[in-house]
Amino acid sequence: MSLVNICAVIRMPHLSMACYRTFRNRRMYPLLNITTLLDGKIHQLHSQNNDIVNKVGKCATNSSQMQIGNQKIFEENAVEVKEDHNTNGKTSNQNMTKFEPSLNAQPKKLLTENNTNEDIPLFNSKNKLPNKQPTKTKNFRKVQGKTTKSPLLLKHDKTTEISKKKLKNQKKLKNSQTQKFQVSKKKSIDEKRVPLSQSQQQAKKSQLFSKKEKMESENLLLERTSNNYTAEHIENYNDASKNENLNASSKHFRSLKEVEHIGGQSMHLRKGKEPKTSLSSSALISHQREQKEFEETAVEVDVGEDNKSSHAFTKKMKHKVKATPNKKVPDSNQMPLHKTYFTHPHSYLLPYLEVCIFTGMLSRAELMFQKFKYSMPLDVEVFNVLLHGWAKEGDLNKIRKLFKEMGKLGVKADLQSYAAVLECIGRNNVISSNAALKCISEMKKNGLDVHNILSVRLTEDQRNCVVDALQKSCPSAIVQRDFKPHVCRNRLVEDYYCEHHNQVDIRDESEKVSKNINFKDMMKNIMEQVKIEECGHMKVKSVDIEDKVSPQIQLKRKHLKEHDQEWRSCLSRAFDEVKFGHNNKSLSGIANFYPFMCLFDTEEYVDIMLQTLHTLATSSEGNARVNLSVELGQRLFHKYVIMKKIKTGVSKKINQLYERFVPLCLNEEQLIKKPLRETWQEIEHQHPSGASLDTESNMWSRPVVLSIGSLLADMMLHEINIDSNLRSTSARQMIPALYHIFDYRSLKTVGFVKPHPKLVSLIQDACLPDVVFDSNHVPMLSPPLPWCSHKFGGYLFSSCSVMRTRDDSLQVELLKDKIQRGDLNPVLDSLNQLSNTPWIVNKPVLDIVLDIFRNGGDEKLNIPPPSSVCPEPPSYSKGMTSEAMIEIQKLRMSSRKKKSEMHSLRMNEVYKLSIANAFRNKIFWFPHNMDFRGRVYPYPPHFNHLGNDVTRSLLLFGHGKPLGEHGLKWIKIHLVNLTGLKKRASQNERLEYADSIMPLILDSANDPLKGQRWWQTVDNIWQTLAACKEINAAINSPDHTKYISHLPVHQDGSCNGLQHYAALGRDAIGAQQVNLYPMALPQDVYNGVAQMVEELRVEDAKDGHPIAILLKDQIHRKIVKQTVMTVVYGVTAYGGRLQILKQLREVKDLTFDQQWAASAYIVVKVFLSLRKMFTKTRQIQDWLTDSAWMISKAGELVQWETPLGLPVVQPYQKKISNRPNKSSKSMDPIFTRYKPDTMKQKNAFPPNFIHSLDSAHMMLTSLFCQRAGITFSSVHDCFWTHPSTVDIMNKVCRNQFVNLHSEPILDDLGQSLIRKFGNLQIPAGSRFHQDQPNATHLKHFIERIPSKGEFDLNHVNNSTYFFS
Repeated sequence: MSLVNICAVIRMPHLSMACYRTFRNRRMYPLLNITTLLDGKIHQLHSQNNDIVNKVGKCATNSSQMQIGNQKIFEENAVEVKEDHNTNGKTSNQNMTKFEPSLNAQPKKLLTENNTNEDIPLFNSKNKLPNKQPTKTKNFRKVQGKTTKSPLLLKHDKTTEISKKKLKNQKKLKNSQTQKFQVSKKKSIDEKRVPLSQSQQQAKKSQLFSKKEKMESENLLLERTSNNYTAEHIENYNDASKNENLNASSKHFRSLKEVEHIGGQSMHLRKGKEPKTSLSSSALISHQREQKEFEETAVEVDVGEDNKSSHAFTKKMKHKVKATPNKKVPDSNQMPLHKTYFTHPHSYLLPYLEVCIFTGMLSRAELMFQKFKYSMPLDVEVFNVLLHGWAKEGDLNKIRKLFKEMGKLGVKADLQSYAAVLECIGRNNVISSNAALKCISEMKKNGLDVHNILSVRLTEDQRNCVVDALQKSCPSAIVQRDFKPHVCRNRLVEDYYCEHHNQVDIRDESEKVSKNINFKDMMKNIMEQVKIEECGHMKVKSVDIEDKVSPQIQLKRKHLKEHDQEWRSCLSRAFDEVKFGHNNKSLSGIANFYPFMCLFDTEEYVDIMLQTLHTLATSSEGNARVNLSVELGQRLFHKYVIMKKIKTGVSKKINQLYERFVPLCLNEEQLIKKPLRETWQEIEHQHPSGASLDTESNMWSRPVVLSIGSLLADMMLHEINIDSNLRSTSARQMIPALYHIFDYRSLKTVGFVKPHPKLVSLIQDACLPDVVFDSNHVPMLSPPLPWCSHKFGGYLFSSCSVMRTRDDSLQVELLKDKIQRGDLNPVLDSLNQLSNTPWIVNKPVLDIVLDIFRNGGDEKLNIPPPSSVCPEPPSYSKGMTSEAMIEIQKLRMSSRKKKSEMHSLRMNEVYKLSIANAFRNKIFWFPHNMDFRGRVYPYPPHFNHLGNDVTRSLLLFGHGKPLGEHGLKWIKIHLVNLTGLKKRASQNERLEYADSIMPLILDSANDPLKGQRWWQTVDNIWQTLAACKEINAAINSPDHTKYISHLPVHQDGSCNGLQHYAALGRDAIGAQQVNLYPMALPQDVYNGVAQMVEELRVEDAKDGHPIAILLKDQIHRKIVKQTVMTVVYGVTAYGGRLQILKQLREVKDLTFDQQWAASAYIVVKVFLSLRKMFTKTRQIQDWLTDSAWMISKAGELVQWETPLGLPVVQPYQKKISNRPNKSSKSMDPIFTRYKPDTMKQKNAFPPNFIHSLDSAHMMLTSLFCQRAGITFSSVHDCFWTHPSTVDIMNKVCRNQFVNLHSEPILDDLGQSLIRKFGNLQIPAGSRFHQDQPNATHLKHFIERIPSKGEFDLNHVNNSTYFFS
């Protein structure tokens, strides 16, 4: 059975048409295929519009012209297809002889079993198909209990009449056009044909055959374009393909964007549903240029003196190809996420190949590669994965073929590629050493150094094979070179690296371990950390569980255990079924996930689903369907990364090097002399054997994570049931435990997966004793690995990245390039310094928090109570009015919302306190990474020092230091700062106030819950309590100067965003308001703005302004604080109005209308006051905003570099769809592309730019604090250190701020923007274009950098309250 017949049988007429056109252009068209094609096309007429009939008629017309030459067809009557079938119900085309290439041959004959030697013409003498009914066959089927003929054998009389009318109306026009075309074309061909010489014909033939050979390599592509192939169809097709010349058919389908539209498998698979298939007309022209070259070549090759008709006919075919409308296919870079499988190799192909190779499915990886190789621009990483796969098999011939493919596609081999060749040579003892010599010689020709071959990513086994090959051919390449670290040339850190490069022999320092940490205990911690990460998760005892378990809880746990066993059984069965289905669909499916389902045993996938189920059922709110799928997919990837590191020997080598590294990273003297990154790289250089450490798997793209997670989410939705009669003794009644609903969020329909209340009640009432966390969601028990690359650093085996952004983004590519060149060493070293700060739990404060928590919590103390304390809403009663029922309904809805919020807050506190309680007797570390702006965050999400007041009070530095002479003073000042009581007082006044309330401080420390409880009346109550206890302990010690303190002391910036703006513009007035200028008392910018607003109000009140009169004595600091604080981060006038309205609602004397009008009045005055106070600041902010608007309006993403060289790219984009008109009958797919979101780009540029500056300042401070030998940590613009080292940190902080802003930051930014975007056209609607009509390009605006004021930055070094 031919492929066209298969398409008709399985009801894919669009695909059948595509196959026919492909064969027609290749001059390979068995005659009966037209019959089958028409039958399948006519069958679709019942569900499509009548325009398809014209398409069918045109198809038959074109095919007959190609068969009969210049014979006139379709004269008066419509076409009726004659259907001849054999007794077995199969088309007679299966027994037909192959079509010969001779173009002068007579029309082919149809052979049947009844008349095998008699000529049966396709058309009768009048070119009409006979009206004879088809012969009866045995091809029947049962439909709803009745026996009917197969649709393939039915004659559609109604459709035929429509076809007759359509074709009859177009008869004369078609025939006249055909005659004119044939006559004129024949004349032009005879006039223009120029015979080729024999050498020219041979050259053209060689080009033709090489192109045909390239097409034949894709012969399996069309076979896999349909998802509806059954096993029988595929088997029949494979048998038929041996006798049919189908190889050239795949050329038109090489673009997998169209293949997906033809028959691509839906990314959202559901059991029992067949994906819909349709054919895009753009699929037939996706490679029109190559097809055009092929036809031109065919014309020149077939021309001969004795075959002029052949030349004319082939030129006619060429004319038909040219006449195909050239529809533009959207650029692959502008396609949506669900299309990226077919546009970017890293989206689907690369992860698929890696997983196939890892699971031993090399042949499957080869098939997928053959499918994709001509459909997208492949990079060298894709080839390297396959090269190592075949190298593992020792197949050098396959590797040679892949190198040929790389040459054809213009992909340049790199060191990794040649390492695969040497690996193959090393594995195969049969291959001579000459092959290795040829490989090395080719490397040299391509400019690659063989001495760097061992620096690529290799597993332990691969490295051994490469070394074996090099020992036979080039032993000098194995010799280890001296370690030379990259030297950063950034002016801001020249002094830091200059002094650090005083080389120190690390072997002499390895025995000097910090006195605060016992070395033997640390080795135990390392073993425990390795065990946790190899397991992939950590079980922590919940603090919300009582020691004694009641009978009711025991019964609930019994029920939960029974359900858990049933869920495991159902999910295992469902997973095996889906896995089996994906395996069977591997030949036809586009996005197939069978290899991803073979990574682990079924039980491990079930564990992931059940773990996610327990997390989902902690609240009745549920989770968005997309988020649930992403969570499942990420957990699967996390587990895969750990397993891969273990199996490839990476974990083994990390353990070996890590044991040598830990003593050094705990040595304070070593930390001062050398960055941790260089220490690790030197250790790694001294131990080259074993696997390469930077072998992190490529991150699975979001579509892959979403798709594999969606498969697991579907299983959970369909298979997890719960007994609805748990509380009764009646028979079990199983109902779905999860349900899928839709809700509107931001004017969009969003799918949510919510747990049934029965499931929530069952899990919550069972009170499970343990809480399970992923291994990268808890702190580390040993120092983190130093960041040395984009993927290597942080946790030992768990997956993590140095930047929190998409792996396929432009920023990540820029980041990788700069890290490789060593330009980002200061950024990495700062992250390593922050990550290497050890922590311990403040046990006295933890005990108090747990006591309150277990006794019902207290909202006043920020300890959330359980949702059970929420009062029950009133119930309905008989005889209630509709108004009363509506009011009760509102109360019930409000009660449900309140309970849900209380439960979420309670569970969040359970996670924090459970982790803190589990680590109460241990020392631990927080690995750090950064966002796209460079702002730094701890990696564990639940328990870290960026948390709320309770969390921060539970954390102490792991290393303690004596208070010294000034330590106790700084703790007292720190306590007063936390209370918020003396913000306008000097430091001496704050110190005096602390001494005056010393009895209250000591009482709070000694009896926090039953004493006077002064600490509960201030801001930051829990951190205040921790400071009270530290002061009490220091005072009660024999000598407070020798008291070992672990308490962090904070120094917070004074409105840090405005500080950076004032320094950028050298704004003298603004600098004074934000404490850049030395003052006797700290300046409060919020109070200053409030005073200016009050002055403006008084003037307006004198003029009789009603709102100004109404606001008498109402303007104060609290009203304007939030707006002033956020204006630097891009708050709009409307946003500021809402902030002020929120504060005005506390004024009871004003009505809502008065409050609304007053908020509009105040926000205008606030913005006006800020413009007067920060003149240069507003100019800079406007310049940044307008630049971003113009850049994004021109279609580009705004990007820049921080002073430390970190590339920043704003990721804000929005989708735009290329949708056809509703009236259009085009079958083209709907492509989606992205463009910059102009509004977000312009509003976000000023605050993001300032955030990147405060991040650079923090990183510089951390580096030079490490140089000074002091402990440093930060929460963005709030810096932490020991009480005894506050003076040193303050000095470093001010020096680095001055050094940072001494650089021409705005000038450098302007030059960078001009280089990237200066040649873009200024948008016509811009204000600058209206003011300067002669300005045409962005550089004309960007170069107008705001001027600076006269403020001297050196004043910052003497400012006491700059950070205080």
